[in-house]
Amino acid sequence: QDLSNLAHHFDSEGRLLPGKNLNPEDFKNERHLAFIDELVIADDWRGRGLGSWVLSKLFQLKELRGVHFIFTRPDVLYYTESNFQYSPPPVGRAAEVLFLRIIGFYERAGFRRLGNSQFFYLAQNRS
Repeated sequence: QDLSNLAHHFDSEGRLLPGKNLNPEDFKNERHLAFIDELVIADDWRGRGLGSWVLSKLFQLKELRGVHFIFTRPDVLYYTESNFQYSPPPVGRAAEVLFLRIIGFYERAGFRRLGNSQFFYLAQNRS
């Protein structure tokens, strides 16, 4: 579903469609992209910078050679990360606070919002 929604931001040639709040310099050339579906850090390792470190190293992975953009759609996961069991989603203010915290995490790592969508992207060569 997420990738299908992300595809609506590109034309049939794979070029990004014009939109608001985009940095056109990031998308000058046609390039390959990757998508982060989930990033989960075990409870015991949270708050130690591991998630930020992982994001900072993604472009160095041999499997991502040739990738110039990493996309994600930050969201609250609906399971307890410590044992990967389903848990009821947070509601109300708690859900909003958690969601904003997750978005802030990606923004601090250099991700930018893709137009007015729910997607964020990180450009390898940021302008």
